[in-house]
Amino acid sequence: MSVVTRAVVATLSMLAISASAPDARADAVEDFFKGKTITYYISTVPGGGYDLYGRFTATYMGRHIPGNPTMVPKNMPGAGGLAMTNWLYNVAPRDGTAIGGPPQALAIEQVLGSPGIQYDAAKFTWIGRAAPVVEIMYTWFTSPTKTFKDAQARETVMGGTGPTSPTITYLKMLNILAGTKFKPISGFGGTSEVNLAMERGEVEGSIKSWASMQTDNADWLRDKKVNLIIQFALEKPAELKDVPLMMEIGTTDADKAALKFFSTG
Repeated sequence: MSVVTRAVVATLSMLAISASAPDARADAVEDFFKGKTITYYISTVPGGGYDLYGRFTATYMGRHIPGNPTMVPKNMPGAGGLAMTNWLYNVAPRDGTAIGGPPQALAIEQVLGSPGIQYDAAKFTWIGRAAPVVEIMYTWFTSPTKTFKDAQARETVMGGTGPTSPTITYLKMLNILAGTKFKPISGFGGTSEVNLAMERGEVEGSIKSWASMQTDNADWLRDKKVNLIIQFALEKPAELKDVPLMMEIGTTDADKAALKFFSTG
């Protein structure tokens, strides 16, 4: 999960400071951020992995910035994270007081020409990564789809957020490249809304980060309330060694290569 900003250098005066005067440069940064508030924009509704990592980052990051600015998390959901990402690129202040956690596939979606994109991923200032992410596809225990082979054999109704969100695009890719029969239903505000719909029987499953499931839905795992179908990563965590990787299940070598490309997000 990446942390980005569309900032230019915080003040023009910093650009005029000689590279041979690091202490003065550091003082200028400290003076700029002292007493300021940095808003960390989260691209999803509360709940789920992006919200978890966003709030965690906002809690601790400020103390490591010169001047120790206050950091405040703020949710800006919409269109599977696209609303916040477009806003951060085109509207947000560029003085370092606005940073965000965009969808992990923002660069891939741009390359593919997905609709609604109004940013250039290469022109964001990439600050870092909160954590590597393993995403997991799961179905509720009442669903007849309990394995990947089941997903190839029957239509499985899955809930997701925006049309460019991995919760939807992964399903469409697997239908094309791996012969599954997922029926994606988009428009949910976030994974918490999808999960409520799943528990009510309106959809059969969804996709979320493994870390988020372990944190928010530990009871599901303990009580075997979910079937773990596929994981989206380049390597298997030890506790998911029996869950197939997306890039392993393409029907041809070319399909597997395409699925591996999407897994790099």
